[in-house]
This record gives sequence, structure tokens and C-alpha cells, in this order.
Amino acid sequence: MNNIFKITKLEEVRPYTNQKGITSHCRDIQLQQLGGKFADRFTSTLFDAEAEKELEEGALVAAQLYFYTTEYNERVFQNVSISDIEIINKKS
Repeated sequence: MNNIFKITKLEEVRPYTNQKGITSHCRDIQLQQLGGKFADRFTSTLFDAEAEKELEEGALVAAQLYFYTTEYNERVFQNVSISDIEIINKKS
């Protein structure tokens, strides 16, 4: 899904270490579709270069969202992955 979103929540950049022992950066982000107070929201984590972009709450962005599910111990989990996030305009 490639769409325009408003950043409603943005956490600070933090380090993380992957399973191979490589340390990089990540940050949590929440995006809301345009369309009012009750429009759909999507929460995900940005990694590496995407996490280090200068983003701010209230800014409009264009982003590519991918949805996928995984099954573990007979339970199904849905994941949202965000890539190609680009700032359209900064917070007014």
C-alpha cells in the first residue's frame, strides 16, 4: 500500500543489535491515513537509513506499507513494514 499519511507518534532513534551481532539504529513510528480523527493508524519500526531521516510528528509523508502474517505456536501475528518513507511537507 503506497499512500499519504500523517505522523501521529514518533519515538527517538535507539540502537539495536541484530542476531548476527551487528549494531544499527531503529525507531518506532505511528502513521495515520488522511481522513479525520478516526482514520486507520499503522504502527511499525523504521530501521537503519529510514530511522535516521529527519522526521517530526504532524508531518505529512508518503510511504510504502507492506502487510504480512506469521504463525508461531498456533498463533497468527500480523506485521506492518514501512519502507520508502518520504517527507511531503513539514508540520505546520
